[in-house]
Amino acid sequence: MRSSRTLYSALIVLFAAAQPVAAQDGNGAEPRKEETEDFVQDVIGALFTSSWNVYLHGGAATHGRYLLQRMAVPVSGERSLRSEDAFTIGIGAGVDFLLRSAFRMSYTFSSSDLMFRTDDGDGSEQLDVENTGTLQRHVAAIEVVRYMFPARSVVTPYGSAGLVGAWWVLDESSPLVAPEGGSTQFRIGALATFGLQIQLSGHTGARFEVATSSVRNPFTGNESYRAQGGVTIDEPTRVSQTDFRLGAVYYFGRPALPRLPAPNAR
Repeated sequence: MRSSRTLYSALIVLFAAAQPVAAQDGNGAEPRKEETEDFVQDVIGALFTSSWNVYLHGGAATHGRYLLQRMAVPVSGERSLRSEDAFTIGIGAGVDFLLRSAFRMSYTFSSSDLMFRTDDGDGSEQLDVENTGTLQRHVAAIEVVRYMFPARSVVTPYGSAGLVGAWWVLDESSPLVAPEGGSTQFRIGALATFGLQIQLSGHTGARFEVATSSVRNPFTGNESYRAQGGVTIDEPTRVSQTDFRLGAVYYFGRPALPRLPAPNAR
């Protein structure tokens, strides 16, 4: 009996969270469709309505390995080139074109120090080198977002997938890293995001999300950065970055309600 009451309570809370804010304050905007019926009208047309939002986000990012080197002198062993964890900041804009679907585009900046880390697997730090250089990352992204509940619900999980273009800018402070292919490198890749959106009022909201991207490595290719001082034995084609973000959203329009089916004529 207790488990049944708990289940019912959870369902009630879930249903309440899925309601758009407009349905709770009685000030709903025009209804919006669940699925696309006319691409030009439903998707392209949404670009010219008040369904837009803008947002700011900030957080922290972790990076994958750029390359692995084998050293012979003065000490033999292996070391990897990595970036320190970095703070990120960004801005973006989006538009809800269906009740649970949206487009968004964003720009994100991060800057982190490069470092060599001993990679022998024995806990040694004998090949560690700090302050190898500073690597800035300017990322432009475009994504398609899918919400679990209507986009303007009080609480809704969401996911997205998209494309990114990354401009890497190297400021070398050590002869161990050289921008032989140019100090600025451009790479493209893919992005996936999972998050939770909370509606704070009719025009404001908050987002908590984790975004992971896979972009071509700026240390690989015919024109790229180069690491000196050892023999490179592994140079991944792609390098990953995972962002943990907290964002604030401002909506220009009022929440949209689900479009009810037309009554049957009798």
